[in-house]
Amino acid sequence: MVEPRTAPSLPPKAPLPDLHSTAALAELVGLSPDKLTFWAWRFPRHQSYRYFEIARRGGGVRGIQAPIEPLKKIQRHIATALGAAYRPPAHVHGFTRHRSPKTNASVHVGQRFVFAIDLADFFPTVTDRRVKGLFRAWPFEYPEEVAILLVRLCCFGGVLPQGAPTSPIISNYVCRGMDRKLAALARANGCFYSRYADDLVFSTDRRSFPPALAYLNDGRAMPGVPLRAVVDGAGFSINENKTRMQTCFARQRVTGLIVNKKVNLPRSYIRGLRAVLHIWRCYGAEDAARSLRRAAPDPTWPPGKPYPSLAQVVRGRVMYVAHVRGKDDPVFLHLARKLEALDPHFEFRPVAAVRPLQAKLYTEGTTDIQHIRAALRYFHARGDFQNLTLIDDENSDCGSDQQLLGKCKLLKEHPPNGFAVCLFDTDTKVARDAVGEEGWLAYGPKVVAVGLAAPSDEDSSERLCIELLHPEAIRKTKDAMGRRVYRNDEFDPTTTIHRSEPCKVPYSGGGKSLIATDVIPLKGKGNIARAKTAFARAVEHEPESFEGLDFAGFRATFERIATALVSLDLAERSLEGHT
Repeated sequence: MVEPRTAPSLPPKAPLPDLHSTAALAELVGLSPDKLTFWAWRFPRHQSYRYFEIARRGGGVRGIQAPIEPLKKIQRHIATALGAAYRPPAHVHGFTRHRSPKTNASVHVGQRFVFAIDLADFFPTVTDRRVKGLFRAWPFEYPEEVAILLVRLCCFGGVLPQGAPTSPIISNYVCRGMDRKLAALARANGCFYSRYADDLVFSTDRRSFPPALAYLNDGRAMPGVPLRAVVDGAGFSINENKTRMQTCFARQRVTGLIVNKKVNLPRSYIRGLRAVLHIWRCYGAEDAARSLRRAAPDPTWPPGKPYPSLAQVVRGRVMYVAHVRGKDDPVFLHLARKLEALDPHFEFRPVAAVRPLQAKLYTEGTTDIQHIRAALRYFHARGDFQNLTLIDDENSDCGSDQQLLGKCKLLKEHPPNGFAVCLFDTDTKVARDAVGEEGWLAYGPKVVAVGLAAPSDEDSSERLCIELLHPEAIRKTKDAMGRRVYRNDEFDPTTTIHRSEPCKVPYSGGGKSLIATDVIPLKGKGNIARAKTAFARAVEHEPESFEGLDFAGFRATFERIATALVSLDLAERSLEGHT
């Protein structure tokens, strides 16, 4: 058995509203009994709600019954009173205060298996008879006439309407028995359980997933018989098209957040937000708004309702980064400063200023230092990564990944005065092991090993040397003698002849690393390969010789370095505070 992971602390629970009569309910919602009766019984039902359909993110449509404003105001009073009295158990994270998608995702961090299911037609499954039974039973025990009146005010078409303010909190009360049984079933099978609305998630670090919760059928994860029995017994049904078994060997998502090692946002979210800010700065708000709607349309926005402004959307998304990653996170700080320069109404006040991040840089070779030096100078000139300084000297070039790993271990045994960053290419097993699965690994309180970060999600599994952070057009730029950088995979590994140019190499090992040998024309003599040292020297000292050299591919690496150093800095400050 496993114990539930700690949920956020909650304020004291308010008492249930004492609705012993129709007059008491009328007082709760701020109306006279006659006015309340009018809205519950005499106002035409077909005019009480506005029906429309919105597209589901996964396809299809969702029907929404939105109450008209006077009825919505009544429902808000009821929902507020019920919500204040609801004390959610540790495993319930949706529709309740002080819980969020982040707290829901945190339950399942670092687990070998994450299994998720959706409940089909969640609100429509809760009928008016179930709602009446809820209010008649303990702990409410309201009189018959009050329970019926609540059903009239909170239900439509015989079910909880999707779009009423009261539906979320009533559904949480209805699910209490199911939540309790599912939590017990999860604990008995060594799993964690959480529910966010209709999304149920189970996770475990066991070597195999317990069949009571899920089993494989023709490669597809199916709910186990005991799990299905609990859900069916609670009057719900499982959406058979939305069962997902996620292992630790792939990206694991819970309520839209990554949970493999820590709660984090998908890189595509950050990249899209950064792109919108760039378009806003370079081309204006109108182009940025069009780009935002084209790249990330919101299918859940009600028809006819004015869409929020670009600034409102971007503010919300930037602050969501802060919510998930923290207000001292360098990625958030970078986005916030960009938005602050564009949106005069965005007030950016970090909760705690992060000290300047300064570290001695160690790399596998001289060319790595030159590229990093040039890229950081480029970003500093444009106001980016102002807080980050990397210092190099004649001892920064360690010569190889093995020697750089040795430097990490040496610095761990003999900590330097300041921070040190050992920056690895990720094109060898030695380097990948050195930086760990997260891309950076602390070697003591002062030293961190960091791996090059892929420029995009599509390249996330690629083995990188630093030249590959530049786009292909930059690498293919020729010098005055017609030489350029070549990659191994440009050549046929059998014939060693280039796939599209009249040249060859003495041998080709395949893969995407740079050619470490001569490239010889099929006709003529000489070497047309640009050496790594010459390429790095030109990048640092002759950037004007490259058209479009913007170092965008280095941004993710600097963000990773900054994140690692912030972690060391915060740990050091925490230690200082306790000494």
